[in-house]
Formats: sequence, C-alpha cells, structure tokens
Amino acid sequence: MANETEVKEVPSDAPKQDTGISHTSPDLVTRVSEVKPEANGTALNRSKHDELIASLPPEVQAQVKAYESEIMSGANKKFMAAADKERELSQPWTTERVQRLLNDQTFVTSAQEVAQRQALAQNPSGSGMQDQEWSALTDGERRQFYAVQQNQIQMQSQMNQLLARQEDLNLMTRYKNYDAAKIDKLQQDLIQGNVRATREHLHKVLDYDDAIERTARLIKQDIQTEIKEKMNASSPAMGVNTTQADSVPEKPKGMSNVQHFINLAQNRIKQMNQQSGKT
Repeated sequence: MANETEVKEVPSDAPKQDTGISHTSPDLVTRVSEVKPEANGTALNRSKHDELIASLPPEVQAQVKAYESEIMSGANKKFMAAADKERELSQPWTTERVQRLLNDQTFVTSAQEVAQRQALAQNPSGSGMQDQEWSALTDGERRQFYAVQQNQIQMQSQMNQLLARQEDLNLMTRYKNYDAAKIDKLQQDLIQGNVRATREHLHKVLDYDDAIERTARLIKQDIQTEIKEKMNASSPAMGVNTTQADSVPEKPKGMSNVQHFINLAQNRIKQMNQQSGKT
C-alpha cells in the first residue's frame, strides 16, 4: 500500500553508527566514587577574619568583638554543661543517685507510667485467664480488671486493720503494758527488713508463757525455803509448829501468783514474830 512505511532490514554486516559513547569506559558507579569532594570553603580563616575586622571602623570593631565574645561565652557554657551531663551519665548507679531520681516528680511519674504499661501487657497471677485471653482484652478492660483487683486488696487491708485493732483491745485487758503503736512499728520494721528476728528472739517468743510459769514456781520455792530457814534458826523452846508452816493456803481467786507468794511470806514472818514474842 502507498501509505504503509517500508521497513528495511539492516544487514548484519553493515557498519554500526558511532554514538560517541565508549563501551570500554568505567561504569557510572565507579566514576562517581572517583569524584573527590570539594574543599570546604566555609572553614574559618583566622588571618583573613582578623584583617576584615581591622578594616572596620573602630566603633564597629568594638561591637563585633563584643558580639563574638558573647557568642563564645554562651557556646563555652553549653559545652561545659554538656560535658557535666556526660560525666553524670557515665557515673555508676549509687544509692544517692537513685534517691535523687526518686525525688524528681517528673521521673517518678514517667516511671509509674512505664510500670503501668508493662503491667497491663502481662497477664497477672490470679486473673483466671489464659495469656491469649488476656492479650485479647483492650487497655480499658485491663485497667478495669486492675481497678477491681486493687479495690479488693484495699478492702482486705482495711479488714486486717479492723481485726488488728480488735485484737489490740483484747490484749490490752490482759497485758497492762501493751502498746499497739510499738507493735505496729515492729511489724513494719520486720516487713521492711529494718529489724531482723534472730533465732534467740524466736526462742524467747516461743518460751514466753513457759518461762512465766517457771519463774512463778521458782519464786514459790524460794519463799518456802526462806521460811524454813528462819523457822529452823528459831529455838525449839519457842514452840514453833513446823508442820503448820509447811501447809500453804490456797490462792484466792483472781489474785496473781506473785502477790499470793508475797502474802504467804508476810504471813509466815508475822506468825514467827508472834510465836517468838515479837510484835
């Protein structure tokens, strides 16, 4: 057809057209890597800088130098502050350093937020849920669970305090020197580790009641021994009835053992004085 363009086949042995690009030259990446960066023309030339300052009028020179001095002073302060901060961060975490952080309310608030996020991500013990079920909860549902759990802990703490106060009232009727405030402080010190209960302390606690009973028996024996010694030291002519001295009256109901033993001793001494003719 007349309008169709005829496509002529170029013979394979025809000479190739010269494009001007040498196929033996390095590729683009190699050529770029060989380019050297230009020298930084913005570097400070101190001599040229001083010459420029000297060419200015005297009043302008004073202003420029004052401005430069102000800039250098501010820069030096920033460098010193940065160096101090770097030295502080490189220091070991001592107790004093941790305490300073705890006194910073901003740090405490941020730490609490981090701890709360970590707590929300973990399935708490006693939740009754599998890890998959806990992960499926939204943050709001997890916070609601923790709020309910916290309320339960708070209610249990209040109940424990009420029971402790009731126990204090009962103990104060039995032990006249009972001090609830001292007991509270001792409990807190034991929990915090400020006071360590040694094995001797534990032995004394376990042996308290038995020790009281043994002490009462020893007092009774000592009083009886003292009475017998005084009776034996008296003359037989006085008509002292040793058999009667061995009999011990029953302790009146409600009287303590110590007071009963004191009364026995006083009665025996009074009897001896009467039998010997003393008033």
